[in-house]
Amino acid sequence: MKYTIDRIVGGIAVLEGYDGSDLELTACRLPKGAKAGSAIEIDGENIELFVDSERSAKVAELMKKVWR
Repeated sequence: MKYTIDRIVGGIAVLEGYDGSDLELTACRLPKGAKAGSAIEIDGENIELFVDSERSAKVAELMKKVWR
């Protein structure tokens, strides 16, 4: 399942699933370098960062509109 890290508060990472679900995870289980806004994929006990190029392109386009 793919998630975006919404926030990390008090050692707990709050994740938002690509399907709209929410998940809380102990922050120490996150991959090195993970932070709010990072995309991660969870497959059983395996948790990996990944680059979501489609999402990154959408964010870049929105930022262009905001800063015009």
